[in-house]
Amino acid sequence: MRSVGRKKHTAGIALYRKLPGREAEILLVHPTGTRARGTWSIPKGHGEDDESLRDTAVRETAEEVSIGVPHSMLRGEPGRLYRRSKKRSLYYWLIDVSKWNLLDTFPLEQLQATEIDQAKFVPLSKAGPMMTAKQIPMLMSVALAVTMEG
Repeated sequence: MRSVGRKKHTAGIALYRKLPGREAEILLVHPTGTRARGTWSIPKGHGEDDESLRDTAVRETAEEVSIGVPHSMLRGEPGRLYRRSKKRSLYYWLIDVSKWNLLDTFPLEQLQATEIDQAKFVPLSKAGPMMTAKQIPMLMSVALAVTMEG
């Protein structure tokens, strides 16, 4: 996987789960100090100098929500969302964490508080209004993955 420039690209992991008797959910984080609607997102961030997209996605997920995702789980090419206004792309992988023992809401001490003030699993049907419109295709990718997995 190629390295990308720090300012033009971000990378992250869309962690989702489908627990018995519950709607499929995606892990969303809220940036510290923002109150505006549409500010929730997946754990993501800017790459370090000469850092691969995979390395950035794994590192940012670990930093923001203290979840260690093995590189081997990031298979294939990532999805890509482009924000023309910022001339920046967000690359992301989808990971099913249904079998992982994760809390519904993450305690503050587990978060990178300088950047993230909340993290929680949100039902897919409620996640859209919490995110920017540009991220809806990623949400649809999660819904498709859940459907295909059965």
